[in-house]
Amino acid sequence: MKKLITTLLLLYIHIFAKLALVNNRATFIGITGSAGKTSARDMLFAILKDKYHTYAITKGNSETGVALGILGLKVESIGFSSLHKSIKDWLRILILAPTRLRYLQQYDYVLVEMGIDDPFLPKNMSYLLDIVKPDIAVVLNAYGVHGENFEKVVSPPVTAEKIVTAIAQEKCKIVTENPRCRFAVFNSDNKPVRNILEKVAMEKGTFGKDSINKVSYASYNVSTHATHFSYLVRDGETHQKLVISIKQYVLPEVYQETCAAALVVALYLGIKPADSKAALEKNFSMEPSRSSVLKGIEDSLIIDSSYNASPEAMHTLIRLAFELKKQTHRPLVFVLGDMRELGTAAKQRHEELADTIADMADYLYTVGPLMEKHIYQRLIGNKKYKDLKAFSSPHDAGKYLKKHPVKNAIMLFKGSQNTIFLEEAIKYVLADPHDTTYLTRQEDYWLRR
Repeated sequence: MKKLITTLLLLYIHIFAKLALVNNRATFIGITGSAGKTSARDMLFAILKDKYHTYAITKGNSETGVALGILGLKVESIGFSSLHKSIKDWLRILILAPTRLRYLQQYDYVLVEMGIDDPFLPKNMSYLLDIVKPDIAVVLNAYGVHGENFEKVVSPPVTAEKIVTAIAQEKCKIVTENPRCRFAVFNSDNKPVRNILEKVAMEKGTFGKDSINKVSYASYNVSTHATHFSYLVRDGETHQKLVISIKQYVLPEVYQETCAAALVVALYLGIKPADSKAALEKNFSMEPSRSSVLKGIEDSLIIDSSYNASPEAMHTLIRLAFELKKQTHRPLVFVLGDMRELGTAAKQRHEELADTIADMADYLYTVGPLMEKHIYQRLIGNKKYKDLKAFSSPHDAGKYLKKHPVKNAIMLFKGSQNTIFLEEAIKYVLADPHDTTYLTRQEDYWLRR
């Protein structure tokens, strides 16, 4: 019954979202990828917001969130944990949906994340494209996130490479199966994506390490106070150097990619590099728990990246924290949660992480069964750690950290959202308890889980 109700609700909002786009005049910019969609959206929004009337769909990137975002609606009560609230909330949406067909008429640009979890309806790209076909498409990367859902479409023997290729093919449909797309932006360093999109006959803009790209990377520097991205912007045979300084956040190097993607789109829209730089430095902000910096107990510095964790993002944040340790000579504490939805690759990816972190941190605390089995058990004999513990819940980890604080430490919190919720561990070690407002998933639905 729940599945039938969900299907009918999806169909209802799907229909009205499509109707809302019949006479739409806004330019849609769709962003997809295994990692970095939200930060790319936020960076592009920062560039466009002062110059154009721009709307970013922020509450979801899936079959539900995209459709509701087009109608300017959002679900207030998530899931079915509170049946009364859920029924009341969806009745509100059912009533309002027909009245929201002109919601987007006021905007010049609409930014939409297009996330896929599965190769099948309704969680694939084809379903999202049936709702909205972006005029400009950005493909950031393709990695093994949600790989377990793609194993069924890969011919045996199933390998990690085949799975990533299947994921790339699905994500790249935002270009290859989108007749409305007039400009494609993609990461030339991501081989699965490049192999597909470099063959597409349309105007394209690329970003990556090589200076042949429209925007290429020159350098990256980070401290506990700021992040500096340096680029080369190609104009014919010449290059213009552009340095962007983000002072509000300590960002890992991977954000250089998402910022570059935003710069390529801005160039296509006729925005000068200097104007993009000024807008980013003035306007850029992020949603909670994505490389946020918070003050912890005993003068510690908390890097809160508890929103989610793919293997690539995990390695990136770990390298960032290790770099800050080398700069500051402060103790380094890793609080790491399971990386979920990796399917048959879970064991390999966790063991790879264990090898990476073996000589980095002074203290290591894991949360979740995968971390305990493949990392804690693998490193338990490592004498370089001053303390090494495995916990089954974020609350147990948080209580232990509060009882055994590490003075002046840099503390990295990173893990998947799927039952791990490391933001709950962070609460125990915040210097100011009121800073819980900066943490992710603090709505009633999440707090009841």
